[in-house]
Amino acid sequence: MTAERIVSVWESLRFPADAYGSAPGVLERIYDQAAEAPKIQSAIDWLYEHIEEFREFLSDHDYRWVFEPRAYGAGNEAYLQMRVLQQLSALYRIYKGVGMRLPPMGDVVVRGSLTSRYDMMSPRYLPRQGIHFIVVPIGFADWSQLAWWAVYCWCAGGDATDVDPWLAVTSRRHSSGVPAPEAEPSPALLELIARHFADPAKDLEVDRTDAAAVIAAKLPSFRRAAGLRPPEELTAFDEDIGYVLFDWSLSHELGHRLAGHAEHAQPGDPGYLDAEQEADRLGFDLFRASWGWRSSLLERAPIDEAGRIFFGSLVFFHTARLQSILKAAVESKLGSEVPGACDARDGEQEQRARRWLETAVAWIQSLEGTSAAMSTETRGRIEAFAGNLTGFGEHVVAVVQKIPDDEIARISSIVGGLTK
Repeated sequence: MTAERIVSVWESLRFPADAYGSAPGVLERIYDQAAEAPKIQSAIDWLYEHIEEFREFLSDHDYRWVFEPRAYGAGNEAYLQMRVLQQLSALYRIYKGVGMRLPPMGDVVVRGSLTSRYDMMSPRYLPRQGIHFIVVPIGFADWSQLAWWAVYCWCAGGDATDVDPWLAVTSRRHSSGVPAPEAEPSPALLELIARHFADPAKDLEVDRTDAAAVIAAKLPSFRRAAGLRPPEELTAFDEDIGYVLFDWSLSHELGHRLAGHAEHAQPGDPGYLDAEQEADRLGFDLFRASWGWRSSLLERAPIDEAGRIFFGSLVFFHTARLQSILKAAVESKLGSEVPGACDARDGEQEQRARRWLETAVAWIQSLEGTSAAMSTETRGRIEAFAGNLTGFGEHVVAVVQKIPDDEIARISSIVGGLTK
């Protein structure tokens, strides 16, 4: 495979408006190529510096194109491509070491794409013409960072506080276990909700007016979100969550490749749950196998190594759950939800999570009696984290439902005016 072929196949794809919003070529028009070139080269230089870690894997798989700058449209694509190679090469060494039959690992290409719809924002496995694309919408990190900032504010009990973010989200800091759902919403959560109401006009601040900012400036319920800027002291927490979320997302999508899936099934498709469960299981193997080179990941989190490995997929699932909860709450308030769709979606999500948890719990149980066993303290913090996220989901629904109907009626005209 060559860089030219990758670019040609990628540029031939045209995503429908309700999937990824924009053709892949939009990225090249947005990014300053002069600024992206050194970022791309930096990722390639990193690979050269660590080539011994990858030499055996690369000798068995044709990834020569990863060293060519023209194979990438942006620095983040090159960066995530190296993360993919790290995961694959780590699992490759384990399989080779015990003589296991190798699953398919070749021709995986990471690409970035735009989306103007938050409910279609998660990374996707997209095999086309023999190339196994992992498509990462650029809004994924943007949405996730905002969501987890809102989670932190709610768990800590305020908009800006000196409480350590990791201690806040892994501790039951309120006498009832979690704050009341009726607690005052943080500016971060209001911004997130405004973005979902503005979804049809929101193109992630690219070439358009920021519709969510307009809503925040015009409607009283969202006014506290106007001019929102993340506090600098949350940078470390954002970095931790971002690394974990992206690594697990890549692991899960790579799981589809390892399983040999010919297509990425969508919710409601026959075999969707089985395919997702298989990708989860293989993705979890990848995530665990590649932990060695990420030993410092989550070092600020007050949990042991077993908990940190488990936490990767836990963060991923709760992020997906928050997306589903917020989307359903907004659709319900707007009166645009298809009857029964929410129940069906929630049922699939719960079933998938339950099946995945059975695999994860079996792994945790396999560590009992060993030096790698999960500590009692870590178990308690993970239980507190899960309880906090359940409470935060209730809080999100309560905040959306309290928005006055007259403001809801104005949203469509505000958003509609921005799309013309």
